[in-house]
Amino acid sequence: MKPMQEVIYNEDTLIRVKEGRVTVYRVHPTNSVKGTLRELSEQHGFEYQKEWNTRSFGAKLIADFGGKTEALIGSYLIRKIEGGAIEVYRICDEVKNELIRISQELGIDTSGSLVELAQNIIAEVNRVPETDGLAPVTIPQATHPLLQKLLQDIQDFFKTVKTFTFYNEASLQLNLSNYLINTGHYASIEVEYLIVSPDEVEGLKSKRCFIDVVAKNESGEYALLELKYPLHIPEGLITSRLGSNDLKKEDYAVNQGAQNVVRYLFWKDVKRIEYFSSLSKDAVGGIALLLTNDSIYWTAPKSEGDTMALYREFSLKAGQPNLSSKSRRWLERKETNENKGGKVSLSEKYPGFDLEKAYPLYWGDPLTPIKVGEKKDLIFQPCFVVVEK
Repeated sequence: MKPMQEVIYNEDTLIRVKEGRVTVYRVHPTNSVKGTLRELSEQHGFEYQKEWNTRSFGAKLIADFGGKTEALIGSYLIRKIEGGAIEVYRICDEVKNELIRISQELGIDTSGSLVELAQNIIAEVNRVPETDGLAPVTIPQATHPLLQKLLQDIQDFFKTVKTFTFYNEASLQLNLSNYLINTGHYASIEVEYLIVSPDEVEGLKSKRCFIDVVAKNESGEYALLELKYPLHIPEGLITSRLGSNDLKKEDYAVNQGAQNVVRYLFWKDVKRIEYFSSLSKDAVGGIALLLTNDSIYWTAPKSEGDTMALYREFSLKAGQPNLSSKSRRWLERKETNENKGGKVSLSEKYPGFDLEKAYPLYWGDPLTPIKVGEKKDLIFQPCFVVVEK
C-alpha cells in the first residue's frame, strides 16, 4: 500500500492522495473554529464544557472520534497540529475544478486524471528550486538620468549583499530604501508612497494605491519602484534565532508557490508604473524589479513552441523573443458553466490588460552565492523592466 501523499497549498488548501483517491479540503476561518467545534459536537452528541478553550475542545473531540491527531467528522476534518493548535478544514465538493485552479496558478499541466493533477501539484509545491543554469545577463538600460542612477544604485546595492539578508519583500524594501538614502543621490526616498487615483481604473482594486519606493531628485523629478520577491528558503539556511541554535530547521523553510500569479503581478506592476507616471509631468517613469532564487521564472516555458502555457504572455523567460506584444492575457480556454462549476477562473480573478508599449526584459548580474551547509549555494538573480515616458 502506497503511503498517503499530501500538501498544504497557499496556507488554506489541503490536498491528499490516498489509495487512488483524491480529497481536497479548504481551511475554515480561524475566528469560527470554536463555533464549528460546538456545532459538530451538538450534531453528533458529543458533550462539551463551555469553559474549554479551542485547543482542549479540539483535542477531546478528536479523541472521542478515535483519532490521535485528526478526525473526519461529517464533511469537516479536525486537525491538531504541532504545539496543540486546532485547525478545521471542510471537504471541497468541486475537486477537479479546485485542482485545475491551483494547477493554473502554479503554471503546471492541467490535463490528466484527478490523481495525476493532485500528484503534480504536490510535486510542484514540494519542488526545490534549481540553483544551476542562471539566466543570461543583460545589462538594464535607461535614458533618463534619474532612472539611470536608480538602476545603477540598485545593482550596486546587490553587490553589497554577501549573506542571506531579506526574509520577505518588506525586508528587501527596507534594506534597499536605506541604501538608496545613504547614497546621497536623491532629494528624498519614500516607501509605501500613497497615490490616490483621480479616476476608477480597470484592474486597480482601490483608488488608494501604495508604491513600494519613490525616488525624487534635486530637480523635483520622481521615479517609481515596484518590488517582487518570490523566495525559496531551504532547510538549514536559518540556524539561529534570538541567540538560540535549538531550532527545527523545517519550520523556517519557505517555498513560495503560485508562480503564475507572481508573473502576473510583476507585469501588473509595470502597468501601475505606466499609469501613475502619467498622472504627473514630473514623474519620469520607474522600474519593476523582481528578485528570486527560483530558476523557474527565467526558464519556463521550456519550449518556445509551448503554445499551451497558460501564462505565455506573462512569461519572464530570459532571452525570449515574444515580448514585442503589449498584450498581457491568459491563454483562452473554452469553459462551460458545467465544467467551471461556479468557480472563479484565473482570468476572472486576475484580468488581463494591455501595456502602453512593449518593454525589454533584463536579467541582471546574480548576487554573491550564499552558503547553505553542505547543500548547493543559494543564488539570487534580479529581473528588471524599465518604464520611461
